[in-house]
Amino acid sequence: MVCDREAGNQRQGLGLMLVRQIAEVHGGGMEVSHGESGGFRVVIRLPYGI
Repeated sequence: MVCDREAGNQRQGLGLMLVRQIAEVHGGGMEVSHGESGGFRVVIRLPYGI
């Protein structure tokens, strides 16, 4: 899936969704959470040795 109904309401939504899809295709993943100083925190995990 390339788009999401909720992505249009967020400025980062579509870009972050694409990053998550790319990470998943390569066997990884992505986590989004609240940042310690405000905003949000994104962790992208990719397998080592690709």
